[in-house]
Amino acid sequence: TFFNLSKNLSSWAFENLKGKNRYQQGSRLHCLFDVNAAVPRDIVIDRGNISDLKIAHNLSYNAGEIYIGDRGYFSFKWFRQIKEAKAYFVTREKHFEYEIIEQRIPNQANVIRDDIIHPIGKKSAQNYDGLLRMITYYDPDFEKELTFITNIFEYAAKTIADLYKIRWQIEIFFRELKHYLKLRSFLGNSKSAIAIQVYA
Repeated sequence: TFFNLSKNLSSWAFENLKGKNRYQQGSRLHCLFDVNAAVPRDIVIDRGNISDLKIAHNLSYNAGEIYIGDRGYFSFKWFRQIKEAKAYFVTREKHFEYEIIEQRIPNQANVIRDDIIHPIGKKSAQNYDGLLRMITYYDPDFEKELTFITNIFEYAAKTIADLYKIRWQIEIFFRELKHYLKLRSFLGNSKSAIAIQVYA
């Protein structure tokens, strides 16, 4: 989630800033959220122009856990990192080249496709060695089709869609952080001062 900061008071947040994207003119809080405990497990506070993936690559991942990210986390390097940790991921699909290895017959409501695929694009194949699962699901709440990429092959396709919905808990957490805890202004302007207030 993003916090606007003053360039005069928090110059550290505007280092290497190019362009006038207002969502980069401040600080961004990156969070690995534990849905079972309903609390953040890892928090990173940095400039607003640091990408989600750069932060994600520096996090540690535990075997057996499932990591859920939005389309901003679609990266074959990130997929490989989680796979090498013997963990799992679910994220939204971005366009890439692939071949279909197996077409599973959808047998659940709102599941449109359930395919086992192999990336064949130059960068994707170079950065991720192995098969993936691509699921297309119609979300009746938002009335739109969503396509997910995962390395979970044994769960039902509908379960993968339900896992992705759990990701909204972090959005609720961010809303509570800003609204209920009144975290809209800061007592200090340095990176450390802002981090201490967020942690507190």
